[in-house]
Amino acid sequence: MASSLGNCETMKVLIELCPGCSDFIDNKGRNILHVAVENKKNKAIEIIVRDKSLTNLIDQKDKDGNTPIHLLDVSDQFEKMGMLLTPLDLKSSYDQKRRLIKAILTHPV
Repeated sequence: MASSLGNCETMKVLIELCPGCSDFIDNKGRNILHVAVENKKNKAIEIIVRDKSLTNLIDQKDKDGNTPIHLLDVSDQFEKMGMLLTPLDLKSSYDQKRRLIKAILTHPV
């Protein structure tokens, strides 16, 4: 709920006090990063991708087989930037994915 609303302070507290909470998924199989991306909560996305303990969230697939990176690919924000995500990007390292997400977040749309 906190990631869907972009409530960053609540997210930080939950991540710190209850580290396993990031493993929870909704009925569509989405994790907190999926939800933050879908709701375009840039600050929440940034908190998640900067936290090394949450690296596994970047590659998790929802019930439709989409990772949070896939969802960035189809979001208006990503499209407006004119960036393309190739299969090579999808297989890239955590640091490369983090840089990709950071680039998306730091470019005004």
